[in-house]
Amino acid sequence: MSADISLFVGLVVVALVVPGPDFVVVSRNTIAGGRVGGLLTALGICLGLAALTTVAALGVALVVAENESVLFALRLLGGAYLGTLGALLVWKAGGEAGDVDHGSPDARHGGGFLSPVAQGFLTNVLNPKALVFYVAVMPQFLDPADSVTRQTTILGAVIIALAATWWGLFVFTLARVVPWLSRPANRTRLDRAAGFVLIAFGLWVVFVGT
Repeated sequence: MSADISLFVGLVVVALVVPGPDFVVVSRNTIAGGRVGGLLTALGICLGLAALTTVAALGVALVVAENESVLFALRLLGGAYLGTLGALLVWKAGGEAGDVDHGSPDARHGGGFLSPVAQGFLTNVLNPKALVFYVAVMPQFLDPADSVTRQTTILGAVIIALAATWWGLFVFTLARVVPWLSRPANRTRLDRAAGFVLIAFGLWVVFVGT
């Protein structure tokens, strides 16, 4: 493994802090469901990173990245997921303005497709940019003389640890700084705004790509 692990850490940190769909989802779920909602979303993101690490360690990620049709299919899936999630948030915001108890577990965390863990996981694994990072950036820090699988696993563990730290700090900070956003009226506006942003990200993934 390359000795310049500090550069790798720096690149991962930059990739984490630059706002993307995961930023929108974590922010929305933290404000909607408090620390629990945010941390569950962060857990889903880390599980997604673990899945990508496994795929990369097995060499599948490289095969996928070199297959344009598979990458295009991934872009469609990712864009469709983000667009659908965004549309559901906009729709729910319009229908829940005065009819739903936002403090209920259903309204805060949802279930299945809309559960925070599922949102974090799917937003991550269906993001072509995440896959490209694993096959384009990570290989630059691998030593050909050492086991690629072992090195990929270690670097993947570093990514997961950094992601858990970043999102944990982000969630706790956000939960303390903007509690007023959890008010029903503000929640409705937030869900609508988050929905439109996710739809825009979905369209960007499909039509612009990686």
